[in-house]
Amino acid sequence: MKLSAKLPQDDQGAKLMRFEDVRGQRYTEIFLIGGHAITHHLVGGVYNTIGMNDPDGTGDTCPQDVLDKVGIDDLKEAYDLLGAFKNGPRLWCLDDLVLTPDDGTAKITQDDLGNTYDRVGGPYSNYKP
Repeated sequence: MKLSAKLPQDDQGAKLMRFEDVRGQRYTEIFLIGGHAITHHLVGGVYNTIGMNDPDGTGDTCPQDVLDKVGIDDLKEAYDLLGAFKNGPRLWCLDDLVLTPDDGTAKITQDDLGNTYDRVGGPYSNYKP
């Protein structure tokens, strides 16, 4: 049994991104889970499909045939993780999303609700299993 794992440092070079009129669009989240199992200090890197896989503009960023090819066990092995989880498909209930990099961290703001979720050192620091 694996007891600790580090998440990929994937936020380097993050750039401002805005997604408008996303309400009702289909997406999926992938959680990569690292940290320390003994101390229960778990962190999760959260990824989603917004802005991807939709060349025809249908609003479906996770077509089922693409989603079916995402192997959770393959992700755990490839990134040497404690766990991984596929959350979706789901539909956005927000109007707009903004990804704003700030001094080495990236802040994800959900505009229409005014919520902000901070990323610290790559993974979301507010992830609670």
